[in-house]
Amino acid sequence: MSRICKTQENAIKLLDYLEARILGGDTSMIRGYSVVKDAVGWSAANRTERAGGHVTSMLDYACFVSGLPMLCSHFIRNASGDYPETAWSGFWRKYRDEIRSVAAEYEWTQADFDKIRKALAERLGDSDVAVWANAASRGEKFVEFNLHLDLRRRGIDTPCYN
Repeated sequence: MSRICKTQENAIKLLDYLEARILGGDTSMIRGYSVVKDAVGWSAANRTERAGGHVTSMLDYACFVSGLPMLCSHFIRNASGDYPETAWSGFWRKYRDEIRSVAAEYEWTQADFDKIRKALAERLGDSDVAVWANAASRGEKFVEFNLHLDLRRRGIDTPCYN
C-alpha cells in the first residue's frame, strides 16, 4: 500500500477531534477553520483557511467513498457561519442541496466514524482536489449511485438519484 498524503494524515486528526466532539454530545456548528488548525497541530502562522479547507474536503471525500453524509460540510463553516462560496460548485452544484440536507439531518454513530477512518487509512489520492476531480470524471451515474449509498443500503431515506 502506498503512503497516504499529508492532507489525509491531517484529515484523520480532524476526524478524531470531530468524533470526540460529536459523540460527546456537542453537535453544534463550528465557525471558522481555527478548529482545523488546532486539531491537526498547526500554528496559526503557518496555515491559512485554504489549507484547512483542503483537510475538510479530504475528510468529506472519505465520507463520500464510505457512502455517508459529508461530515465537514455540515459541521465546519466559514467564520460568518455560512457555507464557503466554493463548496459544491461546478459539477457538484446539482448535488449541493442533497449534500447539505442529508448531513443536517443525520445522527452520527461510532460505526460511521470507524468506517470513515477505514477509508482514510487507504490511499485516496494525492490531494483533495484530485480525488474529487476523479469522482466527477467518472460521471453523474457514478456520483448518483455512490452519494449516500451506505444510508440507502440501511433503508435511510435520502433524496438520492437512483
